[in-house]
Amino acid sequence: MLSKTDLNKLDVINKMVLVEQELNDQFQLEDKTIQNSSLLSLGLNRAKFINSRITQTIVQDCYLRNATFQNVDLTGTKFINCNLEKASFRVCNLRYTEFSKCKINLQEILSNLPTESNLKINILKQLLINQTEMSEKKSCDKLNVLIAEEERVNSKNKFLCLNSYYSNIGTLDRVNSFFSYIMQTISGFVWGYGLSLWKLFRFAVLTVIFFAVIISFLDLEYIDKINNNKVSSLEIHNALFLSFLVFSGSGYGEFLPNGFMSTITFVIESGLGIIFLGFFVSAVYRRIAR
Repeated sequence: MLSKTDLNKLDVINKMVLVEQELNDQFQLEDKTIQNSSLLSLGLNRAKFINSRITQTIVQDCYLRNATFQNVDLTGTKFINCNLEKASFRVCNLRYTEFSKCKINLQEILSNLPTESNLKINILKQLLINQTEMSEKKSCDKLNVLIAEEERVNSKNKFLCLNSYYSNIGTLDRVNSFFSYIMQTISGFVWGYGLSLWKLFRFAVLTVIFFAVIISFLDLEYIDKINNNKVSSLEIHNALFLSFLVFSGSGYGEFLPNGFMSTITFVIESGLGIIFLGFFVSAVYRRIAR
């Protein structure tokens, strides 16, 4: 068992336990290696870790609120119940680093994510678990979006074989990745992966306008119930109102589809309206449940 004073006397710490309760704001670790060790119950407010390696190590119950990590390799290190709320991470290696029940400076950690997509997804999911444990709802939403975006990028890299990691995947896996990429892209655009009501309403408005243009400018046949005659195009304001009625499932108003093309157009738009309703209920439920 070592003290912090003993720690600075050694260049490499391997399979050691460092335990010390008192606070020491002036602690600095530079050009040192700590590996396969445990740092327990340390007061390290404003401590500085510079050009060092702290790998495969457990850091538990440590106060690191204003600590600085500069050019530190933290591969495989696990922080448990630590205060890192205002800690800064500059050019650090966070591959396989874990945080559990920690107060963290999320933005600082996100600026040091690994470049490999699969490793980035791994640490983002781990951060999501930590923020869920800490009841940080806003950051959980942010992390959910980042994970979804990175999974979309990962699917694209996989089906295009954009790096050597995916060079040996089979055709079936590439096809599955292609469809995953398409579905993830649609999900992001339509409703922000289930987290953006604004995007969902934008999708509804764009859909109504798109079908209003089709109704107004294409030569589709309709029956005017009021005048009891056939029409092949509608004024844009009538087309917008009709499109809204069809999308919302309220009916057809004074115009009925007449013929295959106008019928199939209305069926498609009403189907999208049903999908919108399902997404809307799901999004609202997510907001209430969280």
